[in-house]
Amino acid sequence: QGRSFFPMSCSKSPQEKSTRVDIDALRQSHKDQWERLGKLASKRILSAKETDELISLYGQVGQQLSAVRSQAPDPDAIVELSRLLSRARGRIGYHQNARATNVRRFVTVTMPMGLYKARWFSVGVMVASLAVSLICALYLLNNMTVFDLLVPPATRRSIAQSQFVGYYSQYAHSEFASQVWTNNARVAAISIISGLTGFFPILVQWQNALNVGLMGAVMSEQGEIGKFFAYISPHGLLELSCVFMSGGVGLRLFWTMLVPGRRTRGQALAQEGRVLVSAVISLTAALAVAGALEGFVTPSDLPLWIKITLGASAAVGLWAYTFILGRRAALQGDDGDLDPSQIGAYAAQA
Repeated sequence: QGRSFFPMSCSKSPQEKSTRVDIDALRQSHKDQWERLGKLASKRILSAKETDELISLYGQVGQQLSAVRSQAPDPDAIVELSRLLSRARGRIGYHQNARATNVRRFVTVTMPMGLYKARWFSVGVMVASLAVSLICALYLLNNMTVFDLLVPPATRRSIAQSQFVGYYSQYAHSEFASQVWTNNARVAAISIISGLTGFFPILVQWQNALNVGLMGAVMSEQGEIGKFFAYISPHGLLELSCVFMSGGVGLRLFWTMLVPGRRTRGQALAQEGRVLVSAVISLTAALAVAGALEGFVTPSDLPLWIKITLGASAAVGLWAYTFILGRRAALQGDDGDLDPSQIGAYAAQA
C-alpha cells in the first residue's frame, strides 16, 4: 500500500500537467480582458461606449469560463472567473441604488402606509383593549374574593411598596432598555407575522389587556394609583400604541386573506404582506424609543410633568406619523408597494 500510495500523490499525470499549462496560458493571454472587465464592473458611472465594452467583455469571459469548466476544470480559475462575471452581471443587470430619494420614500411613504392601511384595525384594538383592562380592574376591585385568589393581599402590598418601582431600576439603564426593546419588538413582529391565524394577535392583546388591568387594580387597591400612572405613562403610552398597532396590522393581514377583493387571494396576500412588513420596521423603531424611555426616563429623577410630556409626545408622534404621512401617500395614489420592476409580473387570470 505504501509503494502504491506515494507515487500517486507525488507525481502528476501528463493530462494534469497539460491542464495546468492550458490554464496558465489562458490566464496570460486573457489577463488584459479580465482586468478591464473588473475595472469596468467597479466603475460608478459608465459611458455608452464603456457600457457596450462591458457587455462585450462579459460575453467573452463567459465563454472562457464555459471552456474552462468543460475542458480544463481548474477550481482556482473557475472561482476567479465566476466572481468577476458576478460583479459584471450585477453591473449590467437591473439594480436599484440606495439613493437618498429611495430611503426618503421608504421612510415617508412605505413605512407610514404599512401602518395607515391597518389604522382602523389598530384603533379598534386600542378601544377594545382599554375596555378589557378597565373592566378587569373594576371587576377585581368589586370582587375581593376573586382578587385574593389571583393576588394574595401580602403580594399586593409587596408589589405596591417595592416591586412595581423596583422593576424599573433592577438593571443598568442601557441593559434594561435593550431587554425591553428586544422583547417588545419580538412580540410585535410575531403578532404581525402570525396575523394569518387570526387568533394569535387577539390572544396577545387579550393577555396584555388583562395584565394592565390586573396591575392597575393592585395599585389602586393599595392607594398607589398615582404612582401607577406616573411610572407607566413615560414609556407606556408609546409602548401600548405599538402593541395596539401590531395587533391591528396582524388582523388586517387576516382580513385580507378572508376578503381579497378583486385580486386572487395569493396576489392580495403578497401585495398586502409586502406593505405590512414595513410596519414591522416602523414599530421596531418606535419600540426602540419606548425602550429608551423605559430604561432612562421612567426611573430617572426628572420632574413628573417632563416624563409624561416626553412619553405623550412620542405616542402622539407615532399616531401622527401614521395618519398624516400615510393619508398623504394614499391621496397621492401611492399604495406603498414595491416598484413593479421589483415585483415581477402576474399571469392574467379571469
